[in-house]
Amino acid sequence: HKIYWVTVEDTLSSAKSRFAAYGYEVEFVDRCSIRYGELLASAKYLVTDNSFPPFISKREEQVYLNTWHGTPLKTLGKSDIKNATSLANIQKNYLMADYALFPNELTRQVFMKDYMLEYVFQGNLLMCDYPRNCALFDDRIQKEIRKTLKLQGKQLIAYMPTWRGSNRTADAQIQKEILCRYFDEIDRQLTDDQIFYVNLHFLVGNIIDYSHYQHIRPFPAAYETYDFLGVCDLLVTDYSSVFFDYARPDRRIILFAYDLEEYMRERGTYFSIYDLPFPIVKTTKELVDEINALGGELTNTYGIAVEELQAAIPCGINKINVDTDIRLAVTRNMKELFVKYPELRTSASIGEIYELLEAKKSQFDPRVFLPPIMDTVMKGTIPDDDVAAIVNCVERGVKEVVG
Repeated sequence: HKIYWVTVEDTLSSAKSRFAAYGYEVEFVDRCSIRYGELLASAKYLVTDNSFPPFISKREEQVYLNTWHGTPLKTLGKSDIKNATSLANIQKNYLMADYALFPNELTRQVFMKDYMLEYVFQGNLLMCDYPRNCALFDDRIQKEIRKTLKLQGKQLIAYMPTWRGSNRTADAQIQKEILCRYFDEIDRQLTDDQIFYVNLHFLVGNIIDYSHYQHIRPFPAAYETYDFLGVCDLLVTDYSSVFFDYARPDRRIILFAYDLEEYMRERGTYFSIYDLPFPIVKTTKELVDEINALGGELTNTYGIAVEELQAAIPCGINKINVDTDIRLAVTRNMKELFVKYPELRTSASIGEIYELLEAKKSQFDPRVFLPPIMDTVMKGTIPDDDVAAIVNCVERGVKEVVG
């Protein structure tokens, strides 16, 4: 089969870089071209995560798969009647589709009800997860990306906000001005060990200059979005469905809802954002404080001073601070454990470890915090599940650094 990938002028360059990096051979087609219309009329298979233009009618011999692009938090279709200009075309697309993929029952119910498909949809329902989510569990490619981009020892924060508004050009400029103001504040508050990676709607992302920021960068164009998202240590979003995909017990999510009241007046949701198990912040200070909630006041985390390493490199001498990286990883894992399971803070077995972590925030050597379970450290005995959880933090920290 020959694969055609549809782009617009603003996304063509990044699409070419990405497919070249992965070694995939595709032909790019501009969405506004005559060729695009010809292919829609003649291709055997049609696949989209949104909808095809209103002028398209699928031929009987064609096979059409619609995957949509996320589990909805925001209202759609007739439940969002103020923004329902696309309702008829999306309904038409689903009525043409041979297969409609829904990652969960909520999404299926929303589309059947709010696009009025309940008794007229004739295609096949595919109840299965989005294939893109597999990338979030691919440890191999995540380690490869960190190594290639030299990101070891960095805290990577992904920022993926939703698109706001309906007037594409005007709203893009407004969103740019708002985001740049926030980025200026965030950049000043982050440390050299933190990188705030941004993935915006292309209409906004393509008009923002990131070059003057010290700690803020766009997602690398060479990698598929979810491949790189999987590398990141935490996700900052707002009302975007991306949190449904990213959410799992070992991942942190923060909702930066700086315009919460205004947004909710303009756009409804299927359930309250306050029902979600994620912290909600409205200012950049609250955001950075939440990002650093697991951190301390660490100093000298380089091991050998950076200046000494730089002076030695021309002499053919180099050193990787494996020991320091392991200590940082283990201590971070223990902090995360007590944040995710606050009941462990009063555990008879490991509660004292939490107290030491709180009392000695400038320390990052796990040996400072492990005396309460010294029998386990010295003899390998694991008396209960709480101690086993700490042992798991140690083992994962070592594996993260040395594989």
